[in-house]
Amino acid sequence: LLLLLLALIDSIYYNYYYNHGELSYIQYHGLLFVSVVAARDATDWYIQNEADATENSYSHMVGSTDSADSCQKKCTEDNKCNLYGWNQHSNHCYIGYGTWAPKFNDHVISGCIKSGPLASPGCGNHGPSPSPPQGPYPSFVTIPAGSTTIGYSKLPLPSSLTTVFPNGEADERPNFKASLDEFKMSTTEITNRQYEMFDPSHKALRGKLGFSTGDDEAVVFVSWYDAVNYTQWLTAHTGLQHRLPTEAEWEYAARGNTSTQMDYFWTGDTVPSEMQNNQQDTGIPEHGLPLGVARFTANSYGLYDTIGNVEEWVMDWHGEYENTSQKNPTGPSTGVFRSTRGGSHSTSLYYLRTANRAGALPEEKSWYIGFRVVQVPNASTAPTVLDYQKRDENKQKPTVKHSDGNESWPIWSSTPMSPVIRRYVNIPGDGSQLPFANHNHEPTIAACPNGNIYANWYSTNCGEPGRCTALVHAWLKPGAANWTMAKPQMDAPDRCQCCTALYFDRPSGILYHWSSMSAAGTYSDIIGTLQESSDCGETWSAPKIIWPLHGIEHQTVVTIIKSMNNEVLLPCDHWGNPPYQELGDQSVVQHAPMTDLYNQNAWRRANPKTNNYTNTGSHHTSIVELRNGSFIAVGRYHDINGTMPLAYSNDGGYTWIPHASSFTGIHGGQREVMIRLGSIDQPLMHCTFANGPPQYAPSYVPDSSGGQFTITGLYCALSFDEGETWAKRRTITDDLSKNGHVQEGFDGKPFPMSYNQGEPNGYMAATVADNGVIHLITSRNSYSFNLAWLNTTAPPPPKE
Repeated sequence: LLLLLLALIDSIYYNYYYNHGELSYIQYHGLLFVSVVAARDATDWYIQNEADATENSYSHMVGSTDSADSCQKKCTEDNKCNLYGWNQHSNHCYIGYGTWAPKFNDHVISGCIKSGPLASPGCGNHGPSPSPPQGPYPSFVTIPAGSTTIGYSKLPLPSSLTTVFPNGEADERPNFKASLDEFKMSTTEITNRQYEMFDPSHKALRGKLGFSTGDDEAVVFVSWYDAVNYTQWLTAHTGLQHRLPTEAEWEYAARGNTSTQMDYFWTGDTVPSEMQNNQQDTGIPEHGLPLGVARFTANSYGLYDTIGNVEEWVMDWHGEYENTSQKNPTGPSTGVFRSTRGGSHSTSLYYLRTANRAGALPEEKSWYIGFRVVQVPNASTAPTVLDYQKRDENKQKPTVKHSDGNESWPIWSSTPMSPVIRRYVNIPGDGSQLPFANHNHEPTIAACPNGNIYANWYSTNCGEPGRCTALVHAWLKPGAANWTMAKPQMDAPDRCQCCTALYFDRPSGILYHWSSMSAAGTYSDIIGTLQESSDCGETWSAPKIIWPLHGIEHQTVVTIIKSMNNEVLLPCDHWGNPPYQELGDQSVVQHAPMTDLYNQNAWRRANPKTNNYTNTGSHHTSIVELRNGSFIAVGRYHDINGTMPLAYSNDGGYTWIPHASSFTGIHGGQREVMIRLGSIDQPLMHCTFANGPPQYAPSYVPDSSGGQFTITGLYCALSFDEGETWAKRRTITDDLSKNGHVQEGFDGKPFPMSYNQGEPNGYMAATVADNGVIHLITSRNSYSFNLAWLNTTAPPPPKE
């Protein structure tokens, strides 16, 4: 009763003195403001900084309105108002003027006037401020129905945003017109406090890698499935329909109700420096960054952090735009990656553009991605929210059909087949349009029972590593003179991809494909994925994450083997420092049962009996199982007496002891390859380079006259005694003349090829087909030859 009496007195007092222009903020606050607010909606407002308040600062209720938009209209009609707030529960509309701002909680929609003589100090200042306390449920603003153009903005892009992609990205084209019904969108990204009402266990992830520790910081380390499940929970708890926004809804809302449709950001063609949060491409920062929501200015719809902070999951599969007008578009019906929008911290401004589209595997969790939600009157404007995880897992779950295969293979020809050189890197266009580019690297190769030879590699023109890398593939068909033109195989939108590796399992007929994918654009934070094909790479299952923790032991190398114990061994480059056990860049070997490859918990580095493991003593390591059950490994760097380290393991490939070898050490830009040429009864082949540092001993090839000659570049060696000796060696060349000819190599760079000169660098991979043809690839070329040729002695050097 007392409060109601005070409210009545307050109303009379306030209206009289306000209408007569005689009321000051200090007077009003000192007399009755606290008690009156307690009787109304006390939690709806707060003073940003009371010391900054002017004597003309005020707030008052102007009655009830049916929406926040109507409340905003009342504010714009007032000749002094520059802030407003609308209580969704009471429908009360408040307007005011000054340095205070509405408090963000579970039922207040608020905003301010950003320009003109009545611009709010809070709106005009783009600098960070403490995150306003967030309520247990998200607050929403109404996004009115309307039409917009979805896709790229004005071109070319300025050099301040990019020097690599002046025309933006292919997935931003073509533009199309989207008409959208009215919907409500959460004013901020979902916070830790809000998300953990649904999933309290997420509190254990607060502060991981230094990110998102506070209640009102954007929630991260949530998958797309987590975000969808949160919207289902929110729907059940509020009785209102919630879901993730579609891409079109997100872009429409993020641009704001402005005339800057073709600007790169809602702030114009640039982002004020005060609104930026480490806007450069980095890996895992040494220290985390603040991810508090609503620290910067909202756009004209009242949405915060649509530029940066964290990427936001949306509903759509990532796919190509359709060049047609659409009503409430929902994107493709299926796909591999779910789209994310808005960009994030630790990312260059180019990827924060409103039109830019990123994406990730739906089960991915990282410190870059969070989400916001929309509220709709019904589910008519988007797909019904189903149990996506169950549906997608059913679609993607592979079937491994394993049986023992002990046959001897391949079938060798006794007729020597000298090397046939082909260029397998054949990219459409001039290499300027993604996913095809002029830098092609880290290949892998496999031979299939249908006679196809399949190659996969990454292509990039934004650097190595970089966010524009994509995996592409090509085939050498039976009887074909040349490799097919390259096609996209897997292009994770705006994520660095690398380290592609193949294994064809003969008993099951399944081709397995491992690759690595970054949380953003570096090698230091990659996860490992696995997918499979039963038609030699023509179609693939969706990739599944097998190594979910972002780290540095997931950079796969090409020589994947299946041991006689039916275990898959996969070497991975290390890169890093503690808390990892190994230092430097030597490889470690990942292990998993052949029958359980998709089980994240089945993979291990350490011996299950001793819990020990070591590195292989080299980088980009090749491994082979010997007939006695032990393993050997050879690779780059960490040379011993000028030679490649050749390591042995007698405990199943967990711990390794390196020794000097008979092969000259190699350097950056080179990767050797060692494989067994078929079944366990076949010889070993090691292909490497003979152009080490000047202080290293030269490499020789024996000739048929009983002598030997010095070689440079690519050569291969054979061992018939399980790696003890490598007496048979041949330069891989199709030209036995003295002067030779010029051949294109790595990224199109020319090199001389002759009787004693082979390709000087590149990353190699090798396989052998059932017909006994060996296929060796570098970063540019393929070489096809057979055992009979490799096992013959080279002719002596030509005299002319």
